[in-house]
Amino acid sequence: MNLIIIARRLLASAATTTLVASAISAPSFAKSPLPEPVTALLQKANIPADAMAVWAYPLTGNSQPLITHQIDRKMQPASTMKLVTTIVALDQLGRVHRGKTELISAGIIEGSVLKGALIIKGGADTDLDLDAFANMLKTLRQRGITHIDGDVVVDRTLFQPARLELGTPAFDEAPEFQYNVIPDALLLNFNLLSLELNSSTTDLRASINTALEGVVVNASAMTLIDAACSKWDDEWKLPDVKKDAANGTITIHLKGAFPRNCKTTAQLNLLDKGDYIDRHFRAVWKQLGGTFSGSFKEAETPTTMPVNGLNMGVLAVHQGRTFAEVVRDINKKSDNALTRLAYLNLGVPRIFNSFPSAANTTPTLARAEAAVRAWTARNNIDSDGLVIENGSGLSRL
Repeated sequence: MNLIIIARRLLASAATTTLVASAISAPSFAKSPLPEPVTALLQKANIPADAMAVWAYPLTGNSQPLITHQIDRKMQPASTMKLVTTIVALDQLGRVHRGKTELISAGIIEGSVLKGALIIKGGADTDLDLDAFANMLKTLRQRGITHIDGDVVVDRTLFQPARLELGTPAFDEAPEFQYNVIPDALLLNFNLLSLELNSSTTDLRASINTALEGVVVNASAMTLIDAACSKWDDEWKLPDVKKDAANGTITIHLKGAFPRNCKTTAQLNLLDKGDYIDRHFRAVWKQLGGTFSGSFKEAETPTTMPVNGLNMGVLAVHQGRTFAEVVRDINKKSDNALTRLAYLNLGVPRIFNSFPSAANTTPTLARAEAAVRAWTARNNIDSDGLVIENGSGLSRL
């Protein structure tokens, strides 16, 4: 983190240059001394100069780098890996590439009833927030549908496996925070719920502001302490989430401590993704006056329907922003989930066709890595030693 801060400070003070940590082998140039402000910051952070690699290059004019330092040494790139992912994605996906979400009828509409399944099909939509999803459900109501006489099927199978987070160890001790969200093809609101904590001297009140049917929060195990409100998460512990088999209620049991006389609202990834979209759909559909008699399932959208006279049809569509817009959020905010989504898109067979179309079992991450390495090879970049993992810079390696 200190190295990133140093890089940002240098960029802020020298806007005419580009500074990049060396992740891929580059041609050799004569080494130039590091600027004194950078040396001073390194010393202040107790970081030796040989732990850093620098390439400072003018944005206009001169074709030679202004500063080079250990540019042939392979380094751990951290979030500068996002530059690799976004450069390749801009080239391969294109600036106007968009993800999308579809609501698909797997039945027929008779009067106000959809007889058959409603499919929620994920297409790597970067902007499927709660408002966008609610508007899609409103479109169903505007079409006259008030009752779904069938299941709601969630299709995440654009990527393989469909649920990449299952069985994956947490990156660190805070899997509930947004930077650690592992995306999939149907990333509704980044799977985040809005948790409000409000304390007095003696009491703590907790509430969930996101519409989630049958999800409650219990703060009885949290203790109140004297601390700064800005440090509310210093004593925060990962909550326990329990589902009551009898009534289906999901209870989030908060743990740790919270400052007295403070109020905060946190966006947290606490629920299983299947439970999240299930409970949110039920809550919003009920608010819109809709009813639903089936169950929630995760499956692939069928390519053909059973021979029963029913027809599939797209009922509502939401499109995300173009990738040219999304890339700004990725690199300005260092957004891990959006970067990982872009990286996964590189592994979709329609984007990178070196794998046979029948090889649907090939992991999407493997396809994405092959796409990046093919791109570096075409551009005469030596990627020997480059470890990509998920494209964002987060790594367990």
